[in-house]
Amino acid sequence: MATAKKMGPKSNKDAEFGYGADEVDSVKALHPGLIYDAKEEDYIKILCGHGLTTTALRSITGDDNNCSKITSAPAREI
Repeated sequence: MATAKKMGPKSNKDAEFGYGADEVDSVKALHPGLIYDAKEEDYIKILCGHGLTTTALRSITGDDNNCSKITSAPAREI
């Protein structure tokens, strides 16, 4: 996403309805300049911090995680 180009009617026929990260520049992607060193556990803490139920969390992660056993954290602290 950090190397994507802006979307518009000339580059995307869906224009403002074509949501997403847009086209990736594969050459620029080799040196993105911004890297988030987040691990799976970090995302699970964020999801639990947003109030997900254990059932919802398990449907996303596909394992037996349980928010009541995880210390949640807001994204700004990860």
